[in-house]
Amino acid sequence: MSQRQVNRQTSKLGEYLVGITQSTSQATMANLQRIAKLQQRKRLESEKAIQIGMQSQEAFINKYSKQLTSTNEEFNIALTNQLRETGKELGLAKQKAFAPGATQKERDNYTSLLVNSNKNMEGLAVLATNIENGKNNYASHGSAVQQNVALGRITKDGLESMDIPFYQSMNLSTAKDISINTKKNGNWEIAYDGGNFDVSAYNAGFSQKGQTSNDFVIKEEDLLMGYHDVGSFSAKPKADKNGVLEFKRWKHFNNEGHTGGGLAIPI
Repeated sequence: MSQRQVNRQTSKLGEYLVGITQSTSQATMANLQRIAKLQQRKRLESEKAIQIGMQSQEAFINKYSKQLTSTNEEFNIALTNQLRETGKELGLAKQKAFAPGATQKERDNYTSLLVNSNKNMEGLAVLATNIENGKNNYASHGSAVQQNVALGRITKDGLESMDIPFYQSMNLSTAKDISINTKKNGNWEIAYDGGNFDVSAYNAGFSQKGQTSNDFVIKEEDLLMGYHDVGSFSAKPKADKNGVLEFKRWKHFNNEGHTGGGLAIPI
């Protein structure tokens, strides 16, 4: 083989290798571009999921913030913390549920958390509102008990159906170490130095009866001690429509003109 032939074959081999290299480079570049587009789309979807989660957190907090207030500073702090933490947890769960590659478990977890969070927060809001609206009732009850009077007391039914020590401690700001915890069944309870108060149980009872402390306070119009009625037992018997006066119409009348009275006292 002459040198010219060798050079020609070498040149063809070089051209072939260059062609393979160019093809490989083009394929690699195409793959890199496709990967870059996928990464960009995933990043945009992740950013969108984060935004959705933050919007959900903000909407949840705004929904309940005005309802969760208390003049009891420590209770108010506990309410605020619970709202913030619940909103944050809900926002993160929604972020995961809407993120790229989210599993069905993550989506189901968000739905379940959303339902429970709203149920518990609505119950807490009702409780906080009723405590605040009835804050004077428990002070009035304590004062009435000390003075041994009925006016201003909470009735026996009210005392049996409501946790008076809890309400008084919240209204009088004597409760300490207040926190709101989640029980094993997912319901919330308020823990304080005097014990525990089941928020979900309270809300269930309120939903059925709709009664607050205002419904059990003894007011002035409730203080009817008795009813006295005085009347005469003597009167003229009246004839029937035919003008006939029968014996049965006058036999029970008092012909001596005496009067009498009755006294009824509720027990």
